[in-house]
Amino acid sequence: MKAQLAQLGIFIILFLSIKTVNGQNSVEQNLARVSKVNNKLVFLFAEPIGEYEVVFTFENHISNYLCANPSQVVIASISNANQEAGNQNKLYDAIIVSNGSPRDMAIVWKDKSNDNSFARVKTIEGRPVFVECEPIRGYEVLGKYVLKKCVGMQRSIDQLIKKSRKEKGDRVAVFYGSTKYDLVIRLKE
Repeated sequence: MKAQLAQLGIFIILFLSIKTVNGQNSVEQNLARVSKVNNKLVFLFAEPIGEYEVVFTFENHISNYLCANPSQVVIASISNANQEAGNQNKLYDAIIVSNGSPRDMAIVWKDKSNDNSFARVKTIEGRPVFVECEPIRGYEVLGKYVLKKCVGMQRSIDQLIKKSRKEKGDRVAVFYGSTKYDLVIRLKE
């Protein structure tokens, strides 16, 4: 029964995320699924689709932030959230890491029976940016890049966006930090 409710929740989320584009239905380009790290979902450059409540905010101290890759940011963020959760004696289900904000959020789901791993990723210059998450749509790789190190996550993403500009057409996105290479991709219809 629980599995059927979870599947129903996934169906509803995907159904609500369908748009009509040029008379055709298509899943939103910026829809993604995040993974669990240490049994917590981490939303980096993404906003959860599921309804949630903020349990507490925490300061995210990350040593050598400019040289940290997204995986290191995620692990440090969970550690910082766990420390704050211990200090406040509170439990949480996931964290939302806000780029540029001094405090990040620890959240709990309003409905824990749903699959709450779906997110809407941020876009830059109209391009969806997938950081430590997987696009819901399939995709083809248009370019593989190794970006300069120690410039900070935002500058690295900006470099990748700049490289993506040479690709014409719609559904072009960037995939940063989740694979060996940083990718410029085209999402499938």
